Amino acid sequence: MVSLSENQYYLISLSQVPQLGPVKIRRLVDFFGSAQSVFRANRKALQAIEGLSPSIIHDLLETRLDRYRYWYDQLGRHRISVVSYWDEDYPDLLKHIYAPPVLLFYRGSLSFLKSSLCIAVVGSRVPSHYGRQVTKFLSQQLSQRGVAIVSGLAWGIDSLSHQTALESGGNTGAVVAHSLDYIYPREHRSLAEKIELQGAIISEYALKTPPHSRLFPLRNRLISGLCRGVLLIEAKEKSGALITARWALEQNREVFAIPGSIFSDRSLGCHQLIQKGAKLVCSIDDILSEMGSDPHWIRPQVAKETKKRYHFSSEEQEVIDIIGEERRHVDEIYQKCTVKRERIEKILLDFEIKGIVQQHPGRYYQQRI
Repeated sequence: MVSLSENQYYLISLSQVPQLGPVKIRRLVDFFGSAQSVFRANRKALQAIEGLSPSIIHDLLETRLDRYRYWYDQLGRHRISVVSYWDEDYPDLLKHIYAPPVLLFYRGSLSFLKSSLCIAVVGSRVPSHYGRQVTKFLSQQLSQRGVAIVSGLAWGIDSLSHQTALESGGNTGAVVAHSLDYIYPREHRSLAEKIELQGAIISEYALKTPPHSRLFPLRNRLISGLCRGVLLIEAKEKSGALITARWALEQNREVFAIPGSIFSDRSLGCHQLIQKGAKLVCSIDDILSEMGSDPHWIRPQVAKETKKRYHFSSEEQEVIDIIGEERRHVDEIYQKCTVKRERIEKILLDFEIKGIVQQHPGRYYQQRI
């Protein structure tokens, strides 16, 4: 059941005043002491606040304050919870970005944002087969290590990272560019409902705000703002994912990028970021190593006895036996193995996704179990 405090109600009322954004709202609340006190202020007191135009002051004085029941009922109808900038449950990292929202509206639970290391995974809405493989592999590996995946619920890399996190039993958060009485795209309504059970759908908009192109770049500042780092998987030279990466740099977050083919325009954005200093990622170790020395929220790697849980086919057993515990180059695996090369490639990819082997730079493989 939705809970709406008196302070949250007055903050919602403030957020409905045209031209009054989060920076001005915080300035008003800090000056008068509470959102309710802002509405008690007279014209002269409001005129003393820098940046308030006559039209904003007029709208503040004319705002209706008898709609608590309306907001309570509407938020409850859509199962939307609210947290304000001044509440204990507000995400700590978000407080330190430019113009943090004074209110977050969400369905699900925000607890994972404080208990887990959060990494944003973003990229192309039309990824290549390679991009999909990388997204599944890294999202699964991160989730299995206790890292929460944050993205934007869009087609392509976004939705695939959410889905993989869910299938891996991890937490995931979707930050959307509209109010929560909408779901965009509509085809992801079922995915959104699943995310609520293992994370949250998050928005800075109260109600009746449909998706609009101008809102997506603003939304991207929240995706990066909620996380310690942003991982870019395939992005063209001009893409929304690059906007998220730029926000991350402004917010002093780590930026990671996946290298791709020099012949693919989907890799141009990632390559440009790498040239400018983003960390090139070949495995999740490249990400976790930037997060500090063994943070408490990162789970240990899969234990050695994990191997007992797998039942290998004869071909898979031959490949895993050849790899052994030492690093083996893929050419050496080809030479020693009686399995066809195409089949070996499929087995190696499957082993990577399951965490059975790890690929090192130069296509060297090593058992992880």
